[in-house]
Amino acid sequence: MKNLDLSSKAAQVGCPTLVLCGEKDSANRKSAHLLAQTIKNAELKIVANTGHVVNEENPKALAEILNEYYLKPVIAPAKIPAFAAYKEKGGMAKKAMPPCGV
Repeated sequence: MKNLDLSSKAAQVGCPTLVLCGEKDSANRKSAHLLAQTIKNAELKIVANTGHVVNEENPKALAEILNEYYLKPVIAPAKIPAFAAYKEKGGMAKKAMPPCGV
């Protein structure tokens, strides 16, 4: 897995994306930063005082991060095909978006 490079696929992701990494996860911190930079609509959150297993080591912080992320209004760029199709069917820009693929 160390030599696995999915950067070309990550660059194709157009959906809003949350990238999480534990502050003490030295094996994945660099990759998390790179992934967040590669994905167009990505947001990186580093979870303080946490290693690789965020959900077990800091479930409260994880819940707060996820709640904050999912409760934000979504205003999707019209360039996302799934959003354009959703809008054509009468969807509103501030409603939750349908899943969008690569």
